[in-house]
Amino acid sequence: MTMRNLLIATAIMAASFLLLLGVRSIRVRRRHVGWRREFLLALSAALATISGVRAQDPPPATAQDPQQDFDIRVKEVEREPVWRKMRKIYRELARQMEANDAVTRDLSKETDALLKDLPVTPRQKPQADEEPLLSRQEALGECALFLTQMAAHVWRIKGAGRQMTCYKVAAPVRNPHVPEQRDLLKRQLEEGKISQAVYDRVIGTLDEIGLARSLLQNLNARNTALVFRLVRDMAGAYAVDIPVVAPEVEKRIGELIEQLGADEIEKREAAQEALVQIGPGAIPRLRKALEHESAEVRGRAQAILEELE
Repeated sequence: MTMRNLLIATAIMAASFLLLLGVRSIRVRRRHVGWRREFLLALSAALATISGVRAQDPPPATAQDPQQDFDIRVKEVEREPVWRKMRKIYRELARQMEANDAVTRDLSKETDALLKDLPVTPRQKPQADEEPLLSRQEALGECALFLTQMAAHVWRIKGAGRQMTCYKVAAPVRNPHVPEQRDLLKRQLEEGKISQAVYDRVIGTLDEIGLARSLLQNLNARNTALVFRLVRDMAGAYAVDIPVVAPEVEKRIGELIEQLGADEIEKREAAQEALVQIGPGAIPRLRKALEHESAEVRGRAQAILEELE
């Protein structure tokens, strides 16, 4: 073999090695960009690998802001389909607690069904402060357990069969972090971030089931705050997160609210649907609409608020 042929063979082998190395480096992110583009990408990746830089490696992760991590977890939980079911059960239980008459519907079966899909492992001892934030499923499970305790308590003290039930109030296992969350809820009320109705609903719940069983048992401070926030949102505390709407949207909201009292039912239905689509930004005007002179407007505004909150 002549020197010229040897050099050609060596060059071909080197190019093949570079190409294979480069393709291996970019294989996880190929996007069918054409063979010329892929060849150049492979060659660049190979050279980068030889120089000690892994082309496929992501940039180093930065430390996550704990509050941002907390808010992300709340949004993840509240996007779950089961969350809407939990909110409806909570509202119904709150109405049952406030009613003067005996309760005729036992919601324990519905809350027990939630627990079947969201099992909760009882904690025998308090969580350490450094234990991580609950996962999405764990947080949903804690909410389901909370609702289960609430439903069982309401049925036992106000249900149709309450006289046949021997219900002894047990000494609760106190969560030392709940008082902090109650104080926070009080400050949010004073600052106008939540309504009096929401405050009364949550505090009433805590007072009721806190007497009956363990409450947010053995959660550390951060996870207690997470579940407490979710319970507060179940009660309708979205006023904290109401977005600022543009002036033209504000005007449109006013027009739609008036349309809720239109003579034609089609217009009323269309206005109601449009307000639901606008979302939480319509809540302040809808709350004012609860004092509207038209009973139709008041009723539909209340229905929309229940949907949005």
